[in-house]
Parts: sequence; C-alpha cells; structure tokens
Amino acid sequence: MDRNKESAAENNQLSGLRLALLPVYNSELSKFLPMCGMIFFTIFTFSLLRSLKDPLIVTAPGSGAEVLSFLKIYVVMPMTIISSILYMRLRKSFDLYASYNMIIGVFVTFFFLFGLIIYPNTEYLHMSVDQLQALQDAYPSLRYPVVMVGLWSYAMFYVFSELWGTFALSVLFWQFANDTTSSEQAKRFYPLYVMAGNIALIALYPVIKHIASNTQSDMQEASAVAVFCGLALMGIFKYLSNVIASEKLESTDIKPKKKKKKLSFTESLAVLMRSEYVGCIALLVLSYGIIINLVELIWKAELKQLYPSRSDFIAFNADYTFLTGVATII
Repeated sequence: MDRNKESAAENNQLSGLRLALLPVYNSELSKFLPMCGMIFFTIFTFSLLRSLKDPLIVTAPGSGAEVLSFLKIYVVMPMTIISSILYMRLRKSFDLYASYNMIIGVFVTFFFLFGLIIYPNTEYLHMSVDQLQALQDAYPSLRYPVVMVGLWSYAMFYVFSELWGTFALSVLFWQFANDTTSSEQAKRFYPLYVMAGNIALIALYPVIKHIASNTQSDMQEASAVAVFCGLALMGIFKYLSNVIASEKLESTDIKPKKKKKKLSFTESLAVLMRSEYVGCIALLVLSYGIIINLVELIWKAELKQLYPSRSDFIAFNADYTFLTGVATII
C-alpha cells in the first residue's frame, strides 16, 4: 500500500471530531508531536527573553526607552545582517541539521555565560552610575550611545534576545518545517503549530511571575531557563532528524530531487532584487519594522513611568504575555 492509499485509509478511520480538532494521522504523530515541542520551546524562550530584555535596558540607571531605538538601529540591525551572511555561508558548508545545532549552541553558550559569570559581576564590568552620569553630562548628544557602552552586557543580552527571534524562530524552525512538511500536511499542521506556540505563552506565565519576584537572581534564573530550553530543542531536533532519516529510507515512491546549483552571495542578492514577490515581502517587513518601532518607543516609555522598577515591569510583561496567548488562541 503506497502512502496516498495509506493516508486515505487513515482519513476514513478518523472521526469528524478528530478531524476538526487534531487532523493528524496516527502515522504522522511521531513527527508532528516533536515539531509541536520544538515550536513550544522556541516561542517559550522567545517570549521569556522578550519579557526581560526591555525591562533590563529601560529600567537601568541612566537609561530609558529611547535607548531601545539606538540599540535596534546601531547594534541589532548590523548584527542581524552579519549573522545572516554568516548563516548563508554556514549553510554552504553544512546541512540544516548541523547548522541548527551550531546556532542554538551559540545561544546556549552565551546565556550560560551570562547567567553564570557576566551578570553576577556587572558591578565590576559596567561603568558606575557616577561615571555614566558624568559622561552623559559631558556628551549630551551621545547620551544614549554612552548607555549602550556603559551597560554593554545588558546590550549584548538584548541583541542575543532579538537574534533568537530572528534565527531560532523565523529562520531555523520554519525552514525546518517547510523542508519536512508536504503541502498537504502544511494545511493541517501549521495552524496547530501556531496553537502550540501560543500555549507556550500561557505556560510561561508562572515562570515570569516567579522570576519577577526574585529581584536578586532574576536574570540568572532566566538564563538558566533559556539554557534548558536550548538543550531541549537540540535533543528534540536530534530525535526528529532520526525520524525523518528513517522515513526517507522507507520511502520508495519519492523521486530523488535534482541538486540545485548553489549561488554565491552576490548572485543570490541579484536574484532577490529581480523578484517582484520578494520585493513585496521586503516592503511588508520594512513597514512592520517602522510601525513597531514607533509604537514600542512611546509605549515602553509610558510603561517605565508606570512601572519604574524592573520587577514590576517584568510582572506586567507576564500578564501581557499571558493575555496575548489567550487572545491569540481564541
């Protein structure tokens, strides 16, 4: 019995309720459930970092919400471009499986070092409040860049948190999902992946609340959770790699794909520049980026006035994240 007949037979065995709530065949569960686990841990970590990175910067001495715009323009954007170029070069030498482990490994290493070594010693690694204030008074036009330099480890945490959303979620997970999910499966799986991701927002609520109540070790605990999630992702990815490899060995009706010519970075850019489709997507992303930065700057400046302490700011983010998850699921 080939795969199409097998799927049709399974479809007839599923009840109407099962098709409405969980339209996944039993033979697909070995791949579907780990993929749900992957997006759960990816978004769990993404939302955890997002809830902490802003309060860490905004409530720091001498800082404010305005610093976020400087960080995104002068640090996050260049780092994203450099990381994207490095990722494309990495993919030329390694497959997606090796690339995934390398990139997640870099994140795990950073958060491990941040929680264990960097954050506990920020008193010695950062400028003192008096030094920071003196430099800001001496160079008022460089007030916010001075904050980024003076609080460099917080800026690094912010950058890695932003890059997690870019690479772990937007690039690695969805590229892996697209590579391993057929068009027919995507119609059934992808809405459920999104559902699993938003369940992570609800599950995250008690974790952020606990972190907010421990002001002395909040960032250390958050880093430990990020490291755990990263290791869990690598374990799930290893299991999925084995499952997909065994599926390929069992498949006899799939024609081998022709190898595509690998383009250089310059050739890739040329192809993208000629694509009207990619141009429209670029315009959408650019518009989104401008809007979110304009809105976030004002909103987070107001939040700092309402929640001047970091613990209160993080606690608010816990409520906000939980309600976002509930609203999205509904």
